[in-house]
Amino acid sequence: MLYTHNEKILPSVKTEDFLPPISIWMSLAGVALVGTVVSAIALSSWVKYQVTVKAAATVRPTGEVRLVQPPTEGTVEQILVKENQLVKQGDVIARLDSEELKIRRSQLQGNLQQNNLQLIQINAQIDSLDTQVIAEQRFIERTISAAQSDLARNQRDHQERQIATQSDLQAATAELQRTHAEVQKARADLKFAELDRDRYEQLSGTGAIGQREYEQKKLLVEQTTAILNAGQQAVEIAKSKVRVAQAALNPSQATVDIAEKRIGQETARGEATIATLKKEKQALIQRRVDMQNQLNQLRKELQQVQNQLQNSIIRATSDGIILKLNLRNSGQVVRASEPVAEIVPQNAPLVIKAMIPTADIQKVEVGQDVLLRVDACPYPDYGTLKAVVSHISPDVITNSSNNMGAASGSYFEATVQPESSTFGNSNRQCQIQSGMNAKADIISQEETALQFILRRARLITDL
Repeated sequence: MLYTHNEKILPSVKTEDFLPPISIWMSLAGVALVGTVVSAIALSSWVKYQVTVKAAATVRPTGEVRLVQPPTEGTVEQILVKENQLVKQGDVIARLDSEELKIRRSQLQGNLQQNNLQLIQINAQIDSLDTQVIAEQRFIERTISAAQSDLARNQRDHQERQIATQSDLQAATAELQRTHAEVQKARADLKFAELDRDRYEQLSGTGAIGQREYEQKKLLVEQTTAILNAGQQAVEIAKSKVRVAQAALNPSQATVDIAEKRIGQETARGEATIATLKKEKQALIQRRVDMQNQLNQLRKELQQVQNQLQNSIIRATSDGIILKLNLRNSGQVVRASEPVAEIVPQNAPLVIKAMIPTADIQKVEVGQDVLLRVDACPYPDYGTLKAVVSHISPDVITNSSNNMGAASGSYFEATVQPESSTFGNSNRQCQIQSGMNAKADIISQEETALQFILRRARLITDL
């Protein structure tokens, strides 16, 4: 048997039936909310939004930047300047360690002074030898002159002796001839007396004459004999005188020969002495040449050391301001031709160098506006500095060290030209200076808020 349960069907109840009725204020609020959303969407599709590329920047001067490079490698001993300091050409920027060079210079100066003293001594010795040569020449001349005078005197004496002996010989010969004639006469007289005696002797024997006359003739013979004997003795004496005169006729030339040999000896001795002195002089001249070569070499080395000492002083290459100083502390090693500082002209116009990340370079173009916030001039107090992009580097720049407050890496450099060098308000003005760091907001384009939201949501891709 089928049982049927009959129930009374009630009307169905909806969820809204449990909610309180909407008041007029709620309705108005809903309408206002919908209107606000619609208005926001409408405004976002109409109001422009500036898309910026943010980049680190620094204030740099225009014109040529002079690099300061050490001419030699060394270790920094003292740093005398700081960044942004005004310098003049030739001012000392830093000093390199030059202690070894100073020691070397002192040694070279000592050697140079010692060699100069030795050169002075050599010159004095050469002058002394010249004086000795002159004195020796004069002495030789005087000695030879004296020897020649002795020779002339001896020759004159020899000639005088020759003349005297010839005169004596002639006188002795004449005396011999005279005595010989007297002897001949005495012999003739004796012969005549003997004949006369013999004749008287015969006459006396006959008595023709007296004895007395005979005796007279006899006495005459004796007297004549005595005269003859005396004449013969005189002849012998005259002969002796002749022989003596003949022996003295050729006097000895020993004194003349001695005088001539003395002249030769003095000449040879003087020449030998002068040759010895000249040899010593040549040796001294060679020493002087060697010493002068050593002096020239020492002077060259000293000049090189002086140049190295000068090169150990790093000086400013021009007037201006130290834009960048790569020297950090004493003991830092620098290499030749490695820039240690950058100098810019003092009154050069200023530009801003901005580092554009490589990912954003396509968004940056020449002529775009830039808003700069200078770190030294706080934004709340001075506001921003307006500028325009004037140049973009054609190639990427790789920087291995921190520069301008940016991280190391690759970037493009954009040159930003400020509208003025001062900015701020009526109460405060900021003067930009070389070396100041800033943050650059480069306005790459303008888009609506709706485009920005859709681009972020990847709903459109051509923005």
